[in-house]
Amino acid sequence: MSLARTLVIDARGENYLQWPTARINEALDYYLDVSAPLKYDLISNLFVSAAPSGDGELRIDVLSAEGKVIQLGLDSGVAGRTYRIRIDCITELGREYSWVVLLPFSSEGSNSPIPVAPNAGFGPETTWIYSGPVRPIPVAPSKPPVVFNTNPFTARTLIIDEKGINDLQWPLASINEELDYYFDATEPLTYDLLSSVSASIFPSGSGELQITSLTAEGSVIRAQFSGGVAGRTYKIRLDCATELGREFSWYSVLPFSKEGAILPLPIAPVANFGTPVTWTYSGPVRPIPVQPVRPPVAFNAVPYLARMVTVNLAGENYLQWPIGAANDELDYYLNTVPAIYHNGDEISSLRISTAPSGAGEISISNIYMNDGIIRIDFSGGVPGRFYRVRVDVNTLLGRDYSWIINLPISKEYFAGPFPVAPDPGFGIVANWAMIVLENGQGFWRLEDDLGNWVWG
Repeated sequence: MSLARTLVIDARGENYLQWPTARINEALDYYLDVSAPLKYDLISNLFVSAAPSGDGELRIDVLSAEGKVIQLGLDSGVAGRTYRIRIDCITELGREYSWVVLLPFSSEGSNSPIPVAPNAGFGPETTWIYSGPVRPIPVAPSKPPVVFNTNPFTARTLIIDEKGINDLQWPLASINEELDYYFDATEPLTYDLLSSVSASIFPSGSGELQITSLTAEGSVIRAQFSGGVAGRTYKIRLDCATELGREFSWYSVLPFSKEGAILPLPIAPVANFGTPVTWTYSGPVRPIPVQPVRPPVAFNAVPYLARMVTVNLAGENYLQWPIGAANDELDYYLNTVPAIYHNGDEISSLRISTAPSGAGEISISNIYMNDGIIRIDFSGGVPGRFYRVRVDVNTLLGRDYSWIINLPISKEYFAGPFPVAPDPGFGIVANWAMIVLENGQGFWRLEDDLGNWVWG
């Protein structure tokens, strides 16, 4: 048995399998050692096929098994082609395994371009059935009884942070698995309880990933999946309602292993989230945890510094606010004191607009100005969009300024495809102006927060 042409499968049977490069004029034996997954079992039946298939393609001349090592005699093939050999195995204990091994052929002596195979799929199966005397099946040593752990399997548990905005992705899955996956929402639901959960999958349709079970206990949501397409990455959306009437929405990513994938990947029947599967609490009335009383927090009237950008003395620096979220309704600040008030001038009017613009895009809710600090309240926006905010300023001394501030929106909750903005340019202008009343000696202006007329 050639060690160079022997692949060893790990205990879980999930490692990447590829034999060394072959040549078209070779007729060699290749081996697959399955001792690890079949430690306490024996091979009973083998079914082997190759893809692509047809006249002139790779041929399986010999198939046998000795102990827990599978032997394949392979012949023919097309130079430059990479073949996939699928090996389905049934054991004496009735277990079933399926492995796919790659066998690349050297391009030496190939006629470019490589000819199209008669059949891109797997060809007829070559079979082997054990027909010898009855064999004793190895007995696994007895183990002490396992105490069931009620906690979800930690490798497949996603913990949602207190704000509920962290990136959520489960580990790589395989299409032949039927496992349970968990969302732990303890932090955002510290003083609340789940009353209903709705889950859906993107993309969806026949042959895609399906939700077979959805339950919740306390603040932990458990979902079971089946099916799926090898190489596909799925998005799972969870919409939750609580006993206190709050609503949460989270997205998680579940990538599938490319092992056994047929490229190019098939187009999903529905490029959107499918029909939701729902769970609703129907047990006895539960006491809602009581939030401890906290001392009153003194309000800080100073604008939140993390959302303030300052125009430099020359008024020419790059301006960008921190990343926002599509569901935020926050105040953002522009400090113009160095550029305007430093020169003994003062803002008299503002014109503010955003790009891109239109229905569904970010909008300006309010504008305030106090001693050179402009406050703009925004709402809405498209996840993943990069907005530009234009601020045009006119001063009492007749100076005009214009600045562009960038405002990126987080890609979180982006479900695709990325929508085209109704208008790529700047939209409706929002205005602010100082109220001035001439009196012949100077002017009056409405300045303070109490609405009093102040001499100027």
